[in-house]
Amino acid sequence: MANFARPHQLTSYDALYLELAIGVGKPLCTLDHGMQDAARRLGVELVIDRDRGDG
Repeated sequence: MANFARPHQLTSYDALYLELAIGVGKPLCTLDHGMQDAARRLGVELVIDRDRGDG
C-alpha cells in the first residue's frame, strides 16, 4: 500500500479507496483535492471534479 500511496502523496486510507476505484473500474467520488489530483494522474474518472466546476 505504501508503494501506491507515497508517489501520490496520499494516506494509506485514501490510497486504498483510489486503488479500489481502479480495481473495480468505477469512478471515484471525493471532495479531497489531493485524491482528485491523484485520480486524474492515474486516469480515474471522478464523480465530482473541482476542475470541471462540479464541486
